[in-house]
This record gives sequence, structure tokens and C-alpha cells, in this order.
Amino acid sequence: MVKGWPVNVVGQIELAKHIINEINKRTKASFELGTLTIISSSAHIYKHDWDLVRDILSKHSDKMKAFIEDPKGNFLIYIKDNKVVLEHRTPDNSYVLFRIESKDLWEIYNAIKGGNLVSLNDHALYLGKELKTAFEKLKRGEKYVQDEA
Repeated sequence: MVKGWPVNVVGQIELAKHIINEINKRTKASFELGTLTIISSSAHIYKHDWDLVRDILSKHSDKMKAFIEDPKGNFLIYIKDNKVVLEHRTPDNSYVLFRIESKDLWEIYNAIKGGNLVSLNDHALYLGKELKTAFEKLKRGEKYVQDEA
């Protein structure tokens, strides 16, 4: 998790980019890199890395926040067909509970508010920030990626 995992993630992303570029080049398609999901069956830190981890934690622990999952579920935000799409999903992401697509921020805002879809204040604030960003990028014709740094 300390040294190998980050290198493996970068390697998998670079391999995916290479594959997409080759497919696009050979087929004249325009596929884009999607989401990378990693399921680690043996996530561990070797004993010889413990001091390094302690050092990292002591230097950066002020930036870490506890993540509290909203029991009402998760949201996926994306742009499709020149509209912002909001999907409200079960906490395990296995089922879409509610879906709305619109060119109007206030329509989505009112659907969230009226649907009582959020139970945590920080989740509501996060949704507002992400929806604002998505609608701004839609207006400018730019690509939107949820949680993009």
C-alpha cells in the first residue's frame, strides 16, 4: 500500500491509456478513459515501511478527515446529451434509486431537496459544489469529471 500500490495504479492507468489510444487509432473511434476500480485482496504495509508510514501520517494527518458515508446513499453526476445527469444510488452503489437529467441547476436542486435524498450536511454541501461545477462545465462545453482535483 505504501510503495507498490501507487506504482501499480499509475501502471494500470497508463496501460489503459495506451489501449484506448491504439483502439482509437486503429478504428478512428473516440473512446475516453473511464473510471479505474481496484479491488485489493491483500492490502498490507510491510514492516520495513512502518517508519515511513508514521512519518507520512505525522506530516499530513491534519489534512485527513474521517469519511462518514451517507446512509441514504451516494450520487453519481455526469454530463450526457448536453444535460447534467444526477443518479442517487444505494449505499453500496448496486441500484439506482432516483435519476434526473436537466439543463437547469434549480430543477435538480429542487428534486434533491424535495426528495429528502441527503441526510448529512457535508454531503449536501459536496453535492452543491459538484453540481455547480458540472453546470458551469456544461455551459462552457467542457468535459466534467466528478471529484476532479
